[in-house]
Amino acid sequence: MYPSVTREPFNEKWAKRNNSPRPYSVEAAASLLKSNLRIRPEKGTRLITIRCESHDSKEAQLIANMVAEAYMQWMGQLRDESMDRAFQALRKQIRIYQYGGPGQSGGLKKDQDEMLKLKEQLSLDAQDHLLQIQELSQWTHTRDENRSLIAEHKTEIQKLSVMTDDERVNSIQNHVAIAQLSIQLGNEEARLEALLARYGDKNPEIIGQRKLIAKIKENLSDLAKGYLESKKFEAAKLDAYEWELNEIIWRLEQEIAQSQPLYSEYLFSKASVDMKLAILQLIEQSKIQEKITNAIPTVDIQFVQRAQLPGSPIRPKPIFNVIISVFVGLTLGTGIAYFVEYLDTSMKSVDDIERYLNLSTLALIPQQKQGLLVHESPKSHAAENYRMLWTNIQFARKQEDFKTVMITSGGAGEGKTTTVVNLGIAAAQMGSKVLLVDSDLRRPKIHKLLKYSNKVGLSNVLLKDMDPRDVLIETEVPGLWAMPSGKLPANVIGLLNSQKMRDVLATLGQDFDVLLLDSPPVMGVSDASVMAGVVDRVLLVIDYKKYPKRLANRARRNLENVGGEMLGTVINNLSVQRGDYYYYGYGYGKGYHYYYSARSEEEEEPDEEPVGAAQATEPAEGRSSPDAQNTA
Repeated sequence: MYPSVTREPFNEKWAKRNNSPRPYSVEAAASLLKSNLRIRPEKGTRLITIRCESHDSKEAQLIANMVAEAYMQWMGQLRDESMDRAFQALRKQIRIYQYGGPGQSGGLKKDQDEMLKLKEQLSLDAQDHLLQIQELSQWTHTRDENRSLIAEHKTEIQKLSVMTDDERVNSIQNHVAIAQLSIQLGNEEARLEALLARYGDKNPEIIGQRKLIAKIKENLSDLAKGYLESKKFEAAKLDAYEWELNEIIWRLEQEIAQSQPLYSEYLFSKASVDMKLAILQLIEQSKIQEKITNAIPTVDIQFVQRAQLPGSPIRPKPIFNVIISVFVGLTLGTGIAYFVEYLDTSMKSVDDIERYLNLSTLALIPQQKQGLLVHESPKSHAAENYRMLWTNIQFARKQEDFKTVMITSGGAGEGKTTTVVNLGIAAAQMGSKVLLVDSDLRRPKIHKLLKYSNKVGLSNVLLKDMDPRDVLIETEVPGLWAMPSGKLPANVIGLLNSQKMRDVLATLGQDFDVLLLDSPPVMGVSDASVMAGVVDRVLLVIDYKKYPKRLANRARRNLENVGGEMLGTVINNLSVQRGDYYYYGYGYGKGYHYYYSARSEEEEEPDEEPVGAAQATEPAEGRSSPDAQNTA
């Protein structure tokens, strides 16, 4: 081992430092040295930095310099050994090509003597022999092309022979007359279809047209048969031409065979001599180049800067480590937070919905324990929000008069049926005559919520021409009526998009202020998309933070693509406990309960003006209108 500054071997010094009972072996000391070395090429340069870490700074300096010197010596030895091996290989190859050797047929001198002897024996004209070989190659190429044409013709003949007349006509694409007659046949058949739509089968024009079509088909069949016969004739001509080519090629092969052996032997010998001369010349050039290169003094590796004693320890660095830890922690935490936010693609706010869907949000519906307003207090969050939703719809109806509103959602389980029933209850409580139409003919639910029979309903009206007024059910809420879905039919789409459905809605619209239709989800089946063109307006229910934005956006596009006119959106199932109302700035929570408790103490004052969406459909003077707060 190399001695350290104190002349003590490294394996003994490191063993004492690590409290080892005996000195390290050479392999163990080398492994320990390797773990403390850092060798790094500098980017963009030819420099190599050797870095050594040790508890002794002078030891680290000595090891770094010693490793650099050992590396330089080793690279020099490798270069010298490589040059010696290259010269030995060149000298060996020169001897083999000059005098022959193992695996060689003979040296260059022997090959030259044989080539001269063959040249003296050769009496033919080499140029004529080459011309014969070239001519043979050309005729052989011509025969190969002819054989390829014969194969193509026979394949086409075989394919056309097994076809029917119509299949043969359709398969022939490059025949001008057949192509023209095919076009004419298509035109005449189209004209026959037009005549059949206007006249009967016995009409003289139709009889004449059919005769003309039969004549055209007969002409096409004759042309196709003629095309097949022409292909057979061409194949026969090509077979005869091949016999002529075979005779010419055979004659040339006989002429060349008489002089080929001696000429081929001469050409082989000459090529072998030329190749060995060229290789020998390249070897001689390489030998001279290697001699010149080796004679030029070069310095492949040299010291740029020797290792210096460090002024301070390189590690540990407490301040740096703390700063890096804080930075990494903040970066990682922020990154994870943004990543989680990025993965959450659900609707999170009114602004988010209105910006992404370009639709107004008409109401925010909180989570409900009972589900229906008939079970809730009139002063509950849900009742107030459904009255606000109906007020916004009434405001929209003043601008554009409409009767039918379809309530749907992008996916299943977003609360559209509950929204339909509660909206109808709120509208009826505010003095409107409302009809709930259960047009979800796949999974009807309104009859379960309102607890009435579903034996007859909308499907019976559409299928059996019943009077729609005969299937209406008056609910326990004054002013609220319902039409059940009836028995579920097999063909739902044909019923909902029929003229009968439009007539039923028009008839019922004469007796009610508004018709609220429940429909299946947009993305589950096509019923909602079909009905969007039948009703006047569409209201989209979105479950708060349940489905991604793209689902709601795709549902909106599907409805608008079929002509549906969007009324707006309703955000459903907001959690009051999580403070979602505060997030949206609607001021519910404790202030909401305080408002109603304050009003309950003043209800007995007769001169106090009534307040609340359930009592006044127009905003009082000095107060903000619900429409102005919630309608975009």
